[in-house]
Amino acid sequence: MDDPAPMPHDDSLRMAYTLEQRAKFPYAQDSTLDMRVWGIAAQNDSLFQYLTDKFKVINESDSVFHEDVNNLMILYYGYAYRDSYGHMPVTEIKINQLLQQGKTEDAFDLCEKTLEQAPASPHILILAANLAQKLGTKSSKELDSYYARFFTCLSAMHWLGNGSAEVPFIVVNVSDEYAFLYSILKIQGIESQELIHREDGTPCDRIVLREDDARRTGLTEVWFDITYPMRGLAKIYETNSPARQKSKPKIRNKKRHLSNNNNTAQ
Repeated sequence: MDDPAPMPHDDSLRMAYTLEQRAKFPYAQDSTLDMRVWGIAAQNDSLFQYLTDKFKVINESDSVFHEDVNNLMILYYGYAYRDSYGHMPVTEIKINQLLQQGKTEDAFDLCEKTLEQAPASPHILILAANLAQKLGTKSSKELDSYYARFFTCLSAMHWLGNGSAEVPFIVVNVSDEYAFLYSILKIQGIESQELIHREDGTPCDRIVLREDDARRTGLTEVWFDITYPMRGLAKIYETNSPARQKSKPKIRNKKRHLSNNNNTAQ
């Protein structure tokens, strides 16, 4: 559970690599992790596009993410600070509607378009891989690329948490919880799920594992920090609420600038 990413098998090399990478993470003056720095970097369109292009061919060129894990964090966590993050819930609904209508190819195309905006979204990557395999339009190399990106995204969670109540895995989408549980922990199902606010106010999903999975993994429960998804839902509600709509000033051609001061999962 504590191994953050695929690394050399030698324990000393793994430990050295982990310490080296974590030393590069952005820390505030009080030594707490400042995830807003990744958000600010992600708002740089040129940088985000560069990393997106690199991520598409991670099988061929993954050094930019292995040499500096911050680049992976910018794609995964930084995405939560981009404007397109707020559109994800609506996009997911559209994809599900297309699947229910049997429009597999259209659903796949929408997944691909979504990955242009959210390249490090595990739940979209694995869905795209499954749909591509069903359609039979992608080569084995292209399919491997989806899976490589999928597991690389999930490895981002390992760097910041261990799944305990004290140090939960931080996700940017609730669907990522299930991707992690089923693909990394290989669980067969869950016993229960509960939304809990810790004493510090952090909203978390507490997932209790079934007895057989708990016995196999050595874990009885797994915790996920869902600050980002909850914040995203709050913004959607605020934007679409009747009171908000009525109170909107009728001003034309004015740009709104949002402060980053409140954008943190810590």
